[in-house]
Amino acid sequence: MKNLILICLLAMVLTQQVQHSNKCNDCGQLKSQNDCEQEITVTGTCEWIAASGTTPAKCQKKTTVDPVSSFKPYCELIEKPETNCAKTLGCAYVDLKCTHFTGCQAYVKTTTTDCQAISYFCVSDGNACIQAKECKEYTQQQCESTPSVSGILKCKWDTNSGACRDYACSEADTSLNTDEKCSVWLAGCVTKGQGCVNAPRPACATYTGDDAACQSFIGSDGNCELATGTTNCKAKECVNAPTSLSSDDDCKAYQKGCITTGKGCVLATTKPLCSTYSGDNTTCVGYIGSDGVCEGDAGGSKCRARKCENGAFNTDELCQQYQSTCRTNGKNCVSALTACNTYKGTATTCAVYIGTDGYCKGTSTTTEASCLPKVCVNINPILFNHILNNQLIKCSQIFLFILSFFKNPYFSPECGLIKYQISYNK
Repeated sequence: MKNLILICLLAMVLTQQVQHSNKCNDCGQLKSQNDCEQEITVTGTCEWIAASGTTPAKCQKKTTVDPVSSFKPYCELIEKPETNCAKTLGCAYVDLKCTHFTGCQAYVKTTTTDCQAISYFCVSDGNACIQAKECKEYTQQQCESTPSVSGILKCKWDTNSGACRDYACSEADTSLNTDEKCSVWLAGCVTKGQGCVNAPRPACATYTGDDAACQSFIGSDGNCELATGTTNCKAKECVNAPTSLSSDDDCKAYQKGCITTGKGCVLATTKPLCSTYSGDNTTCVGYIGSDGVCEGDAGGSKCRARKCENGAFNTDELCQQYQSTCRTNGKNCVSALTACNTYKGTATTCAVYIGTDGYCKGTSTTTEASCLPKVCVNINPILFNHILNNQLIKCSQIFLFILSFFKNPYFSPECGLIKYQISYNK
């Protein structure tokens, strides 16, 4: 009986030893998803990777990062902790590390400088760090030498009121010339162009100074300038802008709400018509209206929009530079194309024109007559291909292309009937 019990105990021990020795060293040894997901090898937990395309499924060591174990406290994430940690609420810079702030009293430092190096919200009472106070709670002796927990973290003694106070927006350095810089210096501040003021920004008329000072200021009504005969500033007026400002961007830089007339600025959202400008054939040049580029007449007194027909250009690009609504008819600029038969000329002069029905041709080499549209008809395909390869001719509109090599080596006459359109390079 004793022998039987001994044999059973020995079997149990051997079984446990086999189970331990059979424990996987490598997740890759497991070939089924069930075994893989339940197994914890000597190297860690396994995970099953499903098959993808031609890549078979496999078991591998789990690589997913545990979000709890990878979590970092907020203060450890501060960039440049040596300069930014002490300035951050809730953090303290201790032993060259940014860590959780546990209160000023936790740090035994005998100087305010040492306490400030840990947290900007701490000062020293000579024995240990204590919480800094608001400026208004400091005496005259403490005021300008002791940091505060308010404003820009330092205080100023006001001789008029006899009290310690925070710095005001108006006491910022004049180098602060953007709203962002002023807001970083002290919350609630915006720039006045040079230095800061309390938000919202006041109008130009609230500022005083000489011409240079007023020119540097920004008010709620835009850029400022000196009011004539005074020391008061005022908002710049679009109509007073230099005539050299010829683009909308130039005028917007001069004053908000301004757009160009081509020769200066106007306060508007849309340019006025050319007819609102005064001038003749010389002085109207340069003006831009809502109806395009302007021009005038000799001896006239009012400008008008350029007439396309006055532009002698043979490309759409040049005509549109002359006036945005123009295009070319091959010889001059026009407001709209007309059919070839509205032009008159010889075979030479008609060949210049472009109509609504394509490039034009003449019917006579000597006599002027109505032009006609060019068409493809009975063209030898060998010659046609040769011309194409030499870039002398190209087809621009193809409605139907019929080539009958079985009947003859030419294009079918039907090509002409359906106006197979061609164009000639100039």
